[in-house]
Amino acid sequence: MADAMIDIDHVSFAYGSEGATETPDDANTAGTVRTTNSESTESAEDSENTAVLGLKDVSLRVQPGECVLLCGASGCGKSTLLRLINGLVPNFHPGILTGSVVVANVDASASPLDVTGREVATVFQNPRTQFFTSDVRSELAFGPENFGMNPDVIRSRLMEAARRTGIEDLLNANLFRLSGGQKQLVACASSMVVKPQVHLFDEPTSNLSSESVALLRKVLLDLHASGATMVIAEHRLSYLRDIVDRVILLDGGRIVREMPAAHLWAMSEQERTDLGLRALRPVTPMQPSLVLHAEDEGSEKNGQGSTAHTTDDTSTQNAQDDATTRNARGLVLENLRFSYGSHQVLNIPRLELPRGRVTALVGPNGAGKSTLTRVLVGLERARGTIRLDGRIIRSKERTKLGYVVMQDVHRQLFGAEVREELTLGIPSKDLDDDRVDRILIDHGLTDVAERHPMSLSGGQKQRLVVAAAQMVDKEIYVFDEPSSGLDYRHLHSTARTIRDLAEADKVIVIVTHDEELLAACADHVVKIQPLTRSL
Repeated sequence: MADAMIDIDHVSFAYGSEGATETPDDANTAGTVRTTNSESTESAEDSENTAVLGLKDVSLRVQPGECVLLCGASGCGKSTLLRLINGLVPNFHPGILTGSVVVANVDASASPLDVTGREVATVFQNPRTQFFTSDVRSELAFGPENFGMNPDVIRSRLMEAARRTGIEDLLNANLFRLSGGQKQLVACASSMVVKPQVHLFDEPTSNLSSESVALLRKVLLDLHASGATMVIAEHRLSYLRDIVDRVILLDGGRIVREMPAAHLWAMSEQERTDLGLRALRPVTPMQPSLVLHAEDEGSEKNGQGSTAHTTDDTSTQNAQDDATTRNARGLVLENLRFSYGSHQVLNIPRLELPRGRVTALVGPNGAGKSTLTRVLVGLERARGTIRLDGRIIRSKERTKLGYVVMQDVHRQLFGAEVREELTLGIPSKDLDDDRVDRILIDHGLTDVAERHPMSLSGGQKQRLVVAAAQMVDKEIYVFDEPSSGLDYRHLHSTARTIRDLAEADKVIVIVTHDEELLAACADHVVKIQPLTRSL
């Protein structure tokens, strides 16, 4: 057998102090690293100095040019395994490591990260955490410049990577003005410029629209055709058909099953759900009941106003009369306009968000969905009128009436323990310990109740923030990509939480690209379509 590109031999790893199976991409957890070989008397599993076991006796060989899919429940060790391959474990995330890991003939556990980084590139779930500059061109040049490559070579490779990922028109754009899909494509291009032998992807589609997923799929097909070795950790699976060669299923830090990709695609629905895997075929999208045209958040161009119309021409009409508006139950938005400086993002003549129903906002990355959610809960001020049950409510009041689960959940975790996170801001006289226990059980967080929230996996953090929303009593709930990083079981438990809030007669708005979540909990869909198409 030819030398493997990745050779992992009986590796166990436990994070030092209170680590996690998947710590934040931007966490500064560098510290003392202790590594041992597989014959050491002190193993990762037996160490008394560690709190969280990340990997347990993992052996894996990946051949040159092979594409391997890692799947399993959130917190099962997928991200830890990727960090083992790129050297972040144990060189950045410290702990006890036993066994050996060799990548492209480099000892990834013992070599400096700049050595491993020449051979391995990683695209993280949240591309924002791996950007170092403010514009696209500089970001693509950042890696090869730090490796001391010739400027002419950098320019050539930069343009090639931009062409292969379809971002030539964005080279002069501000990174912070790009949509989530555009940022993910920039991250892919950045990883390609260095021309590593191994490409790693950690849930790269978690927040991407179907249009952006299609673009990413083309990038992955191109990489696979060029002979690149790839390892992809993912919950959303259907777009990987004809890309993946082999599938690895993890559970509790162990490899519990390996199979050729053909076996995955041939699974019955029962077998798939028994394994906790997401849909293997594209889910038929729900048809929008309303289409709103807005400006493209990710565009650098200024645009004019926009109009709204229903998909049923017979329903098209001007704003309803004042009496109807005053009697409407729920939120009613009229003549809502919002701009970033001179760049107009939202212009919505009228939109109703009724109580007791789940309204889903969909549309391409950068269409203005997340901006609209921030306006709804008072985090951004917009022109126009917003009424709740017929009464005008201004932004300051909306901050008290609304609760938002942000797309980047790291920004709203403040407690020292998971249990504490659920009770923050709730007066002690109103606390119900039994209710806290039930919510922990419902969201699969009982076993980590005493862990620090920032030590959880990405999917566990997502479930924690959704659980925290369930603890408070608000009139307006907004969930921005609530299924990010969630496996099949926890996606459906989150959908149940959202449905329960709607049945409690609350105003519920979800922003999602996830057709599985829409099918599980949405009552109707509003599509926000930019006048300038976003990637």
